[in-house]
Amino acid sequence: MTVRILHISDVHGLEEALRYALTELAERERVDLVVFSGDLEVYGEGSLQSDKPLLAVSGNMDDHSIETMLNRLGVNVGGRCVETAGIKVCGISGLYPSRDAVSLLAALGNQRVDVLVSHYPPRGTDVDRAYTGAHIGKSLVNEVIEAIRPKVCLCGHVHEARGVCRLGSTLVVNPGPLSMGYYAVVELQPLRVRLKRAGAP
Repeated sequence: MTVRILHISDVHGLEEALRYALTELAERERVDLVVFSGDLEVYGEGSLQSDKPLLAVSGNMDDHSIETMLNRLGVNVGGRCVETAGIKVCGISGLYPSRDAVSLLAALGNQRVDVLVSHYPPRGTDVDRAYTGAHIGKSLVNEVIEAIRPKVCLCGHVHEARGVCRLGSTLVVNPGPLSMGYYAVVELQPLRVRLKRAGAP
């Protein structure tokens, strides 16, 4: 049986959109896991209550209190790995990307993982290109991907670069900002990604 993931990113304080995603969208899409890749800017722990398992990293717009809240809720995978729903998930936050990358590389060596969650996309890809045309991802994400070769990298940050691309054997998914209704449904076996928008089929 495949694992289905609801991938959301870049809430930017829109608590109502977050609650909708964690309840109605997660149920409607029949997902096994919700993965959030940063820029939450929502401070109430109740907003992150979900009937589905939830894993997250902070974003560059989140402050230390968001990181603390994610830790307190036990959902933060920044700089560490967890196993859930039969898969291994590791994370790189937007607040501490260098620290997290070093921690993962030290802990994993060249072990493969199923899912890498990163706020920043890997640099020089289709999903890190800003409106100006500049690539604004992080090279350290590329380094981690090359070392641990995850099946998928779930990222965000660059709102205008919504899409799917490949970096080596890794499928990289930027679902676009949830603040605009965008999300992705990712199936791991066989690997399949659908980019969607709330309210659209």
